[in-house]
Amino acid sequence: MRKRYKRDYMILESKDPSFRLKERISPKAFAKIETREEKVNIMIYVENVKYIKSGYRIILIQDDLTAKDIGRVLVNENGKGEFKINFDEENLEVKGIALTHEKDIPLIGFKGKMVDNYEELINKNIKRKESVVEDLDKEDEVDKIPDLRKEKIKFELDEKRDYEEEEIEEEKEEEIEQEEQEEETEEEIEENYDTELKQEEIERNEKVEEKVENEKKKNEEKILFSQKEKIEEKTEQKMNDSEEQDVDRKESREKDEKVYLIPRKLKKLLKKHKEIKPFIKEIDNTRWWKIDINPLTMCSYIMPYLGYINYINYTIYSDITSLSYKYRHYIFGIKYSCDGKRKYYIYGIPGRRNEQPDEGETGFCNFIPCDDKNKTYGYWICCIDCKSRLIAVADK
Repeated sequence: MRKRYKRDYMILESKDPSFRLKERISPKAFAKIETREEKVNIMIYVENVKYIKSGYRIILIQDDLTAKDIGRVLVNENGKGEFKINFDEENLEVKGIALTHEKDIPLIGFKGKMVDNYEELINKNIKRKESVVEDLDKEDEVDKIPDLRKEKIKFELDEKRDYEEEEIEEEKEEEIEQEEQEEETEEEIEENYDTELKQEEIERNEKVEEKVENEKKKNEEKILFSQKEKIEEKTEQKMNDSEEQDVDRKESREKDEKVYLIPRKLKKLLKKHKEIKPFIKEIDNTRWWKIDINPLTMCSYIMPYLGYINYINYTIYSDITSLSYKYRHYIFGIKYSCDGKRKYYIYGIPGRRNEQPDEGETGFCNFIPCDDKNKTYGYWICCIDCKSRLIAVADK
């Protein structure tokens, strides 16, 4: 039975170091080839390549006799560029892909065995294309549109998060001001109440002096006794209220000052990444970091992968890789128990609801949206038990 879906990857390596953008960093390119029924999609991502206004030609090597020009990839001043093309050819075979500029070959890669006469095939194709004039300015504008959209979406998300953080700080300041006003009001009430008590005592004493001395003494004793009891009750009540407030403040302070510890090796690696709050509704007792990636780092197995991705399968053949590279990052989190001990390591792959990595086979089964309105964009979550290092179902 014919396979309905197939996916291959290819790394293009530097052949001519004069085309690198930065010294000591070789140009790199990453190609993904997807075959779905009778269509073939080819996507190429380029990094650290010297900026050339006209861009680089992409030559597709099919076999020992056939090579064809499939288009041009434009790179920006940072040496990055993307190229995508679709073919309605069921049996298209790709033996190699090369980036060319005039008669030079800056990057080339092969699927399996290297084609021996690739330079001759590429030069023949270049000669056929020398007489063709293309509208590069138009292609430049079209290729830049996706980057501009991505930058706009990123700017809107950052602006939204900054606005929400400002609102939270304003609410905290209002609560503090309200508590101070309530304390001042209570002090004023207590002062007024003491003044009224003194005034009552003076009036009662004036009335008692008008009566007989015996009655005066008895009445004075009764009044003083009753006043003493009231004062003692009020004093005791104030002391109890003050003790309760001190206990509440102490508990709140202890809660705020709770420290979530990180292992020494993991802490050293996470210092290189930015700690963030990816969700509007925060997950209790959880810290998050944003892990930025590119074609040079996406295939590595350093922390904070913790060996999990490498344990499942070869990373580059998983949807985890393509989605992370598509959005240029993923997130890593640590969830703690109520007593401050590490409970889960959490991986978050960015995407939409219809972009579940590997259909959940690699543990990414829970989707958490980043906003409450559309709930379309967010992160697919996978939790790893800190002790067993196996996939776990996290507590809500």
